[in-house]
Amino acid sequence: MKYPTIFDAIHDEFLMADIPFVLIGGFAMNAYGIHRNTKDVDFLILDKDFGRANAVMIQLGYRQLVKEENFAQYRDSGNYQIDLDLMFVDAKTLGKIIENGQKIKIAGKEFIVPGYKHLIALKLHALKSNPNRQKDLLDIVSLVQFYKWDIHSAEFKSLCRTFGTEKLYEKIKILIET
Repeated sequence: MKYPTIFDAIHDEFLMADIPFVLIGGFAMNAYGIHRNTKDVDFLILDKDFGRANAVMIQLGYRQLVKEENFAQYRDSGNYQIDLDLMFVDAKTLGKIIENGQKIKIAGKEFIVPGYKHLIALKLHALKSNPNRQKDLLDIVSLVQFYKWDIHSAEFKSLCRTFGTEKLYEKIKILIET
């Protein structure tokens, strides 16, 4: 079945397949009013749900490009005009993100986006894995500035050290203080 948008497709098909999901990445940033262009749609799912999610993606006409331990990338065949990434987490992590997330509507469908602190943690984790992801670094800076989060607070430092690195904390501090 062809859906009008990828948001309609993922919402309906993942719900029917009983796959909990959270919208992350650039579209989550946009939900916070921090506008960023993005070339794909990113969702967070349970690692154990990958098999069912992969079947949905193939059914929707997507082709898997990359599959690694924590994520998979899909190329659109032309149905939705946007590529899609899935990131995998354990049930405890996804549960916390959903519990503290915010509900938004896209294409008339309800999605959950992580709270801004969880979104920062996800971006720190992505940067720890791939330090060249400048857009994630800039997203963190934008969220910290938007929410006026004190970068010298013990909570912020702990988040950076837990999900990122001391070096990432220092980079964020320099970008915010200059």
